Amino acid sequence: MRAELLACTLSVLACAGCGVETYREARPDPSLSMRFVAEGDVPVGMSLPRYDDGELIPLEESVLIEASHIDHVQLYETGEGERLVVIDLNDVGRERLREGTTERVGARLAIIAGEHVIAAPVIREPLTEGEAYVRVPATQVETVWAALGE
Repeated sequence: MRAELLACTLSVLACAGCGVETYREARPDPSLSMRFVAEGDVPVGMSLPRYDDGELIPLEESVLIEASHIDHVQLYETGEGERLVVIDLNDVGRERLREGTTERVGARLAIIAGEHVIAAPVIREPLTEGEAYVRVPATQVETVWAALGE
């Protein structure tokens, strides 16, 4: 199973009694970034492999979010045992994510760390909350966590 970006807010996840806990928090890895996937006639800036299956993903040259736009990354576990990695953006990152995803609904946004694509979901609606969520299969939590945080 591949990691997926979820467009939801931490306030929904952290509601009283819903059984979501942070059990790790870290500063973002310096390589952590987000770029749009190059599709159609858009020039490819680089191609990087997915961390889980090695599929090469073509990426646009420009970087939407870089590590300096990220406050921290957190790993949450739900009461049902699901693991979510939360990438929490600062004010600059929040605005860049809002603007970029508002203009590019339907495009794919890649989360990149350690020269690998962690996830590359389709943006179904503008991401306005300043947080990106990656659902991580239990067997891949340590690999993803090691790539995202330092």
